[in-house]
Amino acid sequence: MNKTRFVLTLWAGVGSVAAAGAANPPNVLIVVADDLSAYDVARYGVSSDPVHMPVLDRLADRGVTFTNAWSNPVCSPTRACIQTGRHSFRTGVGFLVLPNTQPLDPSEWILPELLGQATPQAYRSGAFGKWHLGNQTVGGFSAPNRAGYDVFAGNMTSLVDNQETYSAWMKVTNGTPKPAQKYNTTDIVDDAIRWLSSAPEPWFCYVAFNAPHVPLHAPPAHLHSVDLTSVPPPAFAPRPYFKAMVEAMDTEMGRLVASLGDRVDHTNIVFIGDNGSPKEAVVPPVLPQQAKISFYEAGIRVPLVVAGPAVRVKGSTSEALVHAVDVFPTVAEMAGVDPVAVLPPGTKIDGRSLGPYLRQPTLPSERKINFSELFGVTPLGQEQFLGYAVRDERYKLIYYRAATAGVKTELFDLWNDPNEAVDLLSGVPTPQIAATRDRLFRAADAIRGS
Repeated sequence: MNKTRFVLTLWAGVGSVAAAGAANPPNVLIVVADDLSAYDVARYGVSSDPVHMPVLDRLADRGVTFTNAWSNPVCSPTRACIQTGRHSFRTGVGFLVLPNTQPLDPSEWILPELLGQATPQAYRSGAFGKWHLGNQTVGGFSAPNRAGYDVFAGNMTSLVDNQETYSAWMKVTNGTPKPAQKYNTTDIVDDAIRWLSSAPEPWFCYVAFNAPHVPLHAPPAHLHSVDLTSVPPPAFAPRPYFKAMVEAMDTEMGRLVASLGDRVDHTNIVFIGDNGSPKEAVVPPVLPQQAKISFYEAGIRVPLVVAGPAVRVKGSTSEALVHAVDVFPTVAEMAGVDPVAVLPPGTKIDGRSLGPYLRQPTLPSERKINFSELFGVTPLGQEQFLGYAVRDERYKLIYYRAATAGVKTELFDLWNDPNEAVDLLSGVPTPQIAATRDRLFRAADAIRGS
């Protein structure tokens, strides 16, 4: 990789986490769910038909649950944020990575490269599951390895993009494609466990499930508790299949965590969703138009749980405004490294370490403004579009612009209207509402212009 390497120094002033990481660096496991909103997860107590995830509950019982975590509305931009700690307008990954759209540039520094420079021990890295950050312009099947991972096994895009199923899909292992028939969710965990069984510590393992992304289906019965025997096909009754897929993912995540044995006490685990749930599977209080691909809360508010030795107050909750970009600096702090000392001079990192909340979850939000975005060309290539959401502690502004759809602007009071039912700009705004709108526009401009 043609990247200038810099000497790594320990991150000064990050407290006991960095100090412990320098002497005995912890392992790091990131688990990403595909199309899972916080609104659907029972732990968050919002859904009228919640999905129970006992394994995630056990992680949350010994970790911190973040209740105001934002992603981007679709997967590729969020995954780029996780890998780089940078917003989409910096990486150029503003929409789904397709053969003709912007992939993650190999010049971007990603987590395995950062941790690979750690001292006194470099981290070994493995990625398993869905990548969706590359195309032929950045190495094709070798894109994850070229980006920085020592080992990759999984699928390059969403299964549905290639008309694949969870039991008939193209598996890529370190650049080599081969048809696979093993149930995808299980296969991902099998590969991760196989690698972890011999990976030297410290290691960094990135597990990106396809579940519960469409195609909706009935997973193997032993992986879930949903009775699907008399349920119509997914096209007519999508919710039960969605729930079964999430439960199956949770079950396999439990097998992955159990495989760590005693190493689990020396492993920081981050679980996050990449965007909201699919519109066909949502239930009240979420409306279909508020689901995945939208900037409403159910489209970008995702589950985020962190567990492991970095956590000081176990079983706690943080209401801080956080974002997928925060995973990058959080993992860096866990490993005891300073991105500023490693990355090329001038590299802008938008993320903030979650470390303060892992030590004291009731701290007020360090981030006063949260930001989510989407931009690019519509899937059929008809027109350019741009959209974003920006919020402070109370108010949220949504802005969207496309040539045929025009401009749409909405403002919501999340304190009094958490389900975003009343657009405060639907009539003639009061001076106070107009001032709030303008202030949030300025906040978005400041972020995008930084």
